[in-house]
Amino acid sequence: MAIGRDGRMSEAAGDLDGLDAGRGRRRVIAWAGGARLVEKREPYRHSVGTCERCHSRIEPLISLQWWCAMRELARPGDRGAAASVASASIPSRSTASRSTSLEEAPDWCVSRQLWWGHQIPIWYCPDGHTTCRVADARARVPSAARPSSTRESDVLDTWFSSALWPFATLGWPDDTPELARYYPGNVNSTAREIIRLWENRMICPGLEAARRHPVHRRDHPLDRARRRRPAHVEEPRHRHRPDGADPRSTAPTRRATGC
Repeated sequence: MAIGRDGRMSEAAGDLDGLDAGRGRRRVIAWAGGARLVEKREPYRHSVGTCERCHSRIEPLISLQWWCAMRELARPGDRGAAASVASASIPSRSTASRSTSLEEAPDWCVSRQLWWGHQIPIWYCPDGHTTCRVADARARVPSAARPSSTRESDVLDTWFSSALWPFATLGWPDDTPELARYYPGNVNSTAREIIRLWENRMICPGLEAARRHPVHRRDHPLDRARRRRPAHVEEPRHRHRPDGADPRSTAPTRRATGC
């Protein structure tokens, strides 16, 4: 690739090696103009991503990504979990779409190039061998990895980490009192737009690792009367009363669930 992982031009760019992308572009434009290969230059408006902190331009970079094969992951609970989603979801009018999105879940890209998150448990050996091994929580070192191996720098997708949250925070894989008491959970209340992103994806790891459905009931109320604000997001100015703040107004829930 012409642009390396450090954001600078690589050896593949020839004389531009070591320059950042901006200086490299200016050098190429100057060369093309000197060779009379540029007919004209004109500005145009388009969307350019920038960093929220330094406001520098984000340069797209093609790289290999780790994917999770959802066909194998969803197999233990495809039909059973879909039926569970249907019976435990409120409201039930969108049962078909929820079940379909679970049974036909596409493969999941779990790689994220961020500075924070759960580091993907992949190690690269000097001879080219790749090891995937979950480290022991106490040793913090995988027994299958060699001392000279290098760990994958990518971290897990936020939704993948969130899918592990219901049981990973309760002492799993050990059979702890907390796991026995709080898993599965009673109610998970979310907006409908993240059913596919999180809730359905949370079911598969729960059935695969903890062998149980992560939650008994899913509640998806959405108050669309005021600026499409989810019913579970509070608006203190409206909710506050002289005797305290009501954690949830019953009217939006009744409209959403029909109860």
